[in-house]
Amino acid sequence: MDTLFTPIIAALENLYNVGFNWSKKAVVFNTKVYMCLLSVDSVARAPLQNIKQFNGEYGCGWCLNPGYMVSKGLGQVRVYLQNSGENHRERSHASTAVHAEHSLEEGRCIFGVKGPSLFFLVPSFDIVRGFVPDYMHSVLLGVVRQFMFLWFDSTSHSKPYYLGQHLSQIDAMLVGIKPPSEVKRLPRSIGLRKYWKAAEFRNFLLLYTPVCLRTFMPKNYLHHWFLLHFAIYNLMKREITRETLALCDVALHKFVVLVETLYGKEHVSYNVVTNFSTPAARQAHG
Repeated sequence: MDTLFTPIIAALENLYNVGFNWSKKAVVFNTKVYMCLLSVDSVARAPLQNIKQFNGEYGCGWCLNPGYMVSKGLGQVRVYLQNSGENHRERSHASTAVHAEHSLEEGRCIFGVKGPSLFFLVPSFDIVRGFVPDYMHSVLLGVVRQFMFLWFDSTSHSKPYYLGQHLSQIDAMLVGIKPPSEVKRLPRSIGLRKYWKAAEFRNFLLLYTPVCLRTFMPKNYLHHWFLLHFAIYNLMKREITRETLALCDVALHKFVVLVETLYGKEHVSYNVVTNFSTPAARQAHG
């Protein structure tokens, strides 16, 4: 990472301090540039911030929630519960810098921080709020994929949200849909979901969910899923009012809080919690 980003950061420093000249109608202007946001997936974000990955203790890049290990299947998974009664402080640029300094001095992780990040050198860049969740990995290949596998995987056969017994009916309904030309990928069988691209999960969430799930999914689970559908549908619009943005914020928070009640705490994953309920996420959606 350092080898890749060292020349990039040097260029960012130069753009911030010196800028570049350009002219219009014989008038020369000097423009200075600074980087305010950086969107990468969760696997890349950890080494760029130089903190533990999401499955490690204090692996959240935005708050000091240590996470909790719970059983899932034959192993364990780290979850980030929202209703544990604990109030976890948010990370800040200043506190992360202090933790990085102490980590360097003591030779151990401090609240998940392994040491200084190269991005501390980027002028005016906030090492915490400057990183925002990326929509494709967080929502489409993260949450939507996670829940679709829950609904249709045979290991969930005893769960109230299991839809595998209706797979053939839902499939017939799905592949029978003839979307307009704006939708580039035609619907494919849910049985092929492990091969689906991000655009196919997007289409299922935003376009096909109201049609395909309404008849078969229990009402409480359907209403829960519609919280995500409503929020992402509105956040994807070219324009959004402050009132609708506030409603999306409430819908996403409610979606996160209800996951533990409806699906179990083992499914309150990093994707579910961090990418929807952090201040950084709300800033990114805003």
